[in-house]
Amino acid sequence: MGGSVIAQMKSHIGITNGIGLLLSLSLLLGGQYRLLGYIGFFGALSLFVIHNSCTFIFDRMNRSIVFLAIAVLIGFVVSLFHRNSLIDSLGDMLRYYLIFFIIFVIYNSKVNSKQIDSIFRSFIYSFFVLLLVCYFQVGMKVKLLETNTLVTTQIGSDIFLVICAILYRKKKGAMSALAAIGLIVVEYLAESRTALFASLLLIILYCSFNIMKREFKHANCLFWLWIVLCLAIPAIYVYIYTSKYNSMIEMLFLKYTGHRFFSGRQFMWTRAFDVFVSNSILGKGVGFRLDTSNLYKGASEGMSVHNFFLYVLLQMGIIGFALFCYMFYTFWKRYSKIGTNQANCMRAFLLAVLLQQTFSLGLVSGKMGFAFVCWFLMAIGAKGNENNCG
Repeated sequence: MGGSVIAQMKSHIGITNGIGLLLSLSLLLGGQYRLLGYIGFFGALSLFVIHNSCTFIFDRMNRSIVFLAIAVLIGFVVSLFHRNSLIDSLGDMLRYYLIFFIIFVIYNSKVNSKQIDSIFRSFIYSFFVLLLVCYFQVGMKVKLLETNTLVTTQIGSDIFLVICAILYRKKKGAMSALAAIGLIVVEYLAESRTALFASLLLIILYCSFNIMKREFKHANCLFWLWIVLCLAIPAIYVYIYTSKYNSMIEMLFLKYTGHRFFSGRQFMWTRAFDVFVSNSILGKGVGFRLDTSNLYKGASEGMSVHNFFLYVLLQMGIIGFALFCYMFYTFWKRYSKIGTNQANCMRAFLLAVLLQQTFSLGLVSGKMGFAFVCWFLMAIGAKGNENNCG
């Protein structure tokens, strides 16, 4: 009897370790070995589904998923009305539904905190091996890590996800701290500016929430103010560019960072504002691509808008954006139930991700490996918090 229990436990550990390994392989989706990325993506999801049974309750989280699924379908119909590319519309719709399926499966699973810890541990170790391979691929030059062809140019964003996994684990010692610091240094040397900022913000918020020890007042106000900040950043960015201070800010930024402050996003975002104003309620439809041709030299038609919030507003309008906010708020409420380290980690992660997405489309477009792991972390964090509530 005792032997069968031990064998069953070993089997569970093997499966959860396999999920973590496949999770790290999914980060290859956008790179040279994307076939391995697809194996990791579908393998991790399949193993998770097979290993964990689901129990469905029509609560706030599941309602938000259903409402968003309906909004995407409406967005597809709107896209047909606006005569957007059918291939783009179908591709974006399937991508949205895949994201919703990931959240639904993980959130409604019966995974427990020990299994989550095992998945995260395996994911962290596997990523360090992957990072080492990328390091050798670029000739052992850390500064060139962002140019690797294994995981494309988002190695810094992948590191951001791994730091979240490190902070989430219950057992954190000197090695965990050294690992997180080492990854921050890699982001800095690789000049992954947005990812570095997001990682530092994640750590600062995590430490701040832990220092508070107990639930702070007006936590919900913090979340909504954060959403307003994320919405305001593109407008502020464009305003600064059109102000008389733009050359001074550009000069100071070049002097102290070696990089330009204005990257060209101000042109894309200005055009995005114009399109949104004329299609604010339902947007231009799922699959819509912003025409960024003739904005500046080197620009091409259909170039990424580089902002998750504007992307959703353009495709699904205020209604779709409000439903996404509703889902993020639901995540926030689940993370805010108790004041454990894991809940604090996920609160900090959610806020850091949202701010990062003001300069990225990683949650819904582009490299789906990042999106898969990011949504996986957010959903499993909500589930882990529920288990802690016991």
